[in-house]
Amino acid sequence: MGQGIRILVCLFLLSLFTTPSFCSDNPPSPPFSKGGRGGFVSSEISQKVNPQLTKTHVQKLNRIAKIISSEIIKRDIKTVKVVDFTDFKGKPSATGEKMSDEFSRQLGIFGKTNFSIVNNGADVIVTGTLIPFKEGGKWRLDIKVISSSTGKIITSYAGIFKKLKGVRR
Repeated sequence: MGQGIRILVCLFLLSLFTTPSFCSDNPPSPPFSKGGRGGFVSSEISQKVNPQLTKTHVQKLNRIAKIISSEIIKRDIKTVKVVDFTDFKGKPSATGEKMSDEFSRQLGIFGKTNFSIVNNGADVIVTGTLIPFKEGGKWRLDIKVISSSTGKIITSYAGIFKKLKGVRR
């Protein structure tokens, strides 16, 4: 019975972060939510259509990918799925997509001989949440690596980023 519950928890967590192609275009509800307190804005991040990551953003994502990849390698994990980063309400954004794509690329570079980035059937799922600060100009990126078999968070990382040009609150 314990194994059955573990599988159900895993399937539940996967359903939160992935939407089958036959489902609607609406994103799944977030598994957690940050409150309006703690310096974060409660409204969603609105952005221009195609924001470009700056050199500083790419370098910071590179450093985070290096840290996360070392944790993945230590645990002898072979397959990783990176899902699009969302706002704290679970809504996708152009910035979240750009950041997750770059993070996935960087993670693949660091882990190329030890693990693979895949679209399905991964040992772990990497999620990211972008949370804007009230005073504007910055946001926090929370990255979590979640085991597909247990649903437990294996490792996590949080970093502060300046907002991209053209991104409004």
